[in-house]
Amino acid sequence: MVTVSVIIVNYRTYNLTVAAINAVHRVLKGYSYELIVIDNHSNDESYDRLLALTDANTHIYKPPNTFGYGNNYGVCRSSGKYLFFLNSDTILYDHVLIDMIGYMKSHTEIGVMSCLMENGDGAPLVISHRFETLKTLFLQTIIKPIVPQKIQDRRAKINHLSYSGRVTDCDWVSGAAMLMPRKVFDLVGGWNELFFMYMEDEELCFRIHKSGYKVVVYPRLGLRHLIGKSGGSSFVAYEKYKSS
Repeated sequence: MVTVSVIIVNYRTYNLTVAAINAVHRVLKGYSYELIVIDNHSNDESYDRLLALTDANTHIYKPPNTFGYGNNYGVCRSSGKYLFFLNSDTILYDHVLIDMIGYMKSHTEIGVMSCLMENGDGAPLVISHRFETLKTLFLQTIIKPIVPQKIQDRRAKINHLSYSGRVTDCDWVSGAAMLMPRKVFDLVGGWNELFFMYMEDEELCFRIHKSGYKVVVYPRLGLRHLIGKSGGSSFVAYEKYKSS
């Protein structure tokens, strides 16, 4: 059994996925890990091209189904004591993941942990959220499009300035980067496979809370997230990342 299994689901983002894979190998070099890459039925050449990256630490699969199913499929083929779900449109930064695992080992009340993130321009991202209600869903779909972004930002509970170097509890974190003990994943039954993409991270965190575990954010910048690129064309985002 390795310490951590990193699971990446690719959906038509070959270039970004390769960059994410290379970053994982760089960050975890010498550590006990494996990398599971799932192609989510991309219907392009992604899978065949990714197969060429197979090595002792990297395993490529192609189950034809949803994002949730792809993650669950990856877990079934993994052996890590800890599971790290990572978007294909992310670039890990050095050491933070290893530090997160160390913290989680000594805080067994934690069911999910994420970290601080920045976007492709280096601006901080909101990475923790409240659970949605009928009211907030209404505001998101009807009111949000006509409200200035400055006012929207006030609603965010936690951003980079509110951590003050401490691990912080929240309702749910983005599925772009989620670290979990395998035992917690097994306890709650894994990802909900009825979701094709989006909101499955919130639903998973809800079940983890109900099981008595905490959802937290680690107060260090751990990765760059090219928002929204994991669900479609990656060329523009990839070229922008290379030139940054």
